[in-house]
This record gives sequence, structure tokens and C-alpha cells, in this order.
Amino acid sequence: MSGDNEASTLANKSVLKALAVLTALGDYPDGASATDLAEATGTSRPTVFRMLLSLETAGYVERTGSTYRLGWELVRLSRLPHLDRGLSAKLQPILNKYAQQVNEPVNFALRGSRGSFDIVAEGISNRFLTTEEQFLGSQFPPHASSTGKLMLSELPDAKVLKLLPARLEKFTEQTITSRKRLLEELTLVRSQGYATLDNELEIGLFSLSVPVRRASGLLIGVMAVYGPSERLKLHGVPNLVKLLQEAGAEVLESIDGN
Repeated sequence: MSGDNEASTLANKSVLKALAVLTALGDYPDGASATDLAEATGTSRPTVFRMLLSLETAGYVERTGSTYRLGWELVRLSRLPHLDRGLSAKLQPILNKYAQQVNEPVNFALRGSRGSFDIVAEGISNRFLTTEEQFLGSQFPPHASSTGKLMLSELPDAKVLKLLPARLEKFTEQTITSRKRLLEELTLVRSQGYATLDNELEIGLFSLSVPVRRASGLLIGVMAVYGPSERLKLHGVPNLVKLLQEAGAEVLESIDGN
């Protein structure tokens, strides 16, 4: 406990505030003003402005007029191959535990911007004792994955339409290729609090995803389970939702270091 207090005392408050500004900026895919970020972080506008100037100089923030966006230096760092190894190792035991309960893979995807996501950890069940079928680092088409649908459901319909092409790629006869139909699906996702995928990416593949949120409601990632449709559906959708919600709570606790 004393070590935690000492670390808190030694921590540079200006650095912590700057990081809070960067985190808040990540919630504005179209950019934000210094005033927006001051309100979001509870920091005075002059202080935020000085932080943004420093972050811009270092390449972590880009500015167009009075609008700020995350900079390319953050993009470069995020692409370093070893970046998520520590997080993956930390979450692996949690995901393995829940994967064993349904005997199917369970994964966690970190939230990106503009409806994107990256699978950073995956639990393996007894059926899959090797890592050959893992999807670590994978991204799937947002309209043809349960995690992608959930991520898109966090955005206003107008932004979803801007992100996606006029005609969505078809993978099976069940794939949603109409943007209008997809918007209807996203409305359902928002209402029920989870997303499903049934024979839309591959014939016979079913997946279900639930959000992982902080107490404030901020989405940080998505928990998902996937497997053969007939086999996975035997567990029942309500039971799968409950299992993933429990897994998500443990993942969030682990990420936040509690």
C-alpha cells in the first residue's frame, strides 16, 4: 500500500493531465477543440491549450485550424509488434477460464476509432489446444462480425454511413449487404445490449459479442465467443451474454489494475 502511495506522490501531474487530454481526444474521431477537451477533462482551457501545443510539437497531436486530432506518432507506436504482448499475457488466464466453460474460444478486442477493433487476447478451450485457430491481431469486416456490429452501434447512424461503402461486401447468402438493413441491425444491437453473427461471415459460424464498459459508460472493448452455430446455440443466448458480461468485468478489473 505504501508503494502505491509513493508512486502516486511521485507521479507528474502535468503528464497525467496530458495523457487525460490524449485519451479524451480519442473519443472525437472528427477532432475536437481545446474547449471541448477542457470540458471533457475538467481542466482549464489555457492549461489544455498549452498541453496541446506541446503534444503537437512532439507529433502526438495534429492541428487543423482550431481542431485537434490524434497524431501519427501515436499511430506509429500503436503498430509496434510487441505493444500488446503484456496485455495479452495478463488477460489470457481470464479468457481461458471462460473458454473452458463453453468449450469454445472467447476473445477480447480493444476499441479503436471509427468503429475499428483489434483482438488482443483469446481464450482457448479443450477443443483447441493449439493456437492455430487464434485470431490475435485480426480484424474482420465490421458489418460481418458480431464485434464489428457492436462497435458500429456505438456510432450515430450518419457516421456509420460515412464509414461504409454504398454496397457492403458479401461473404455468404446471409451477409448483410444493404446499409439500410445494417442500420436496422445496429438499432437492435443498441436495444438488446449485445450483437450476434449467424452464418454471415462463414456458413455454420455463430458469434456473440457484448460491450466492456467503465462505470462512466465509456466503451473500452468487446468480449466475444464464437463457434459452430448448432453447437454454440445449445448454450442459449441469455447464458452466453451472462458469461461474456462476467468475463468482461474481470477483464476490466485486470486492465485497470484492481
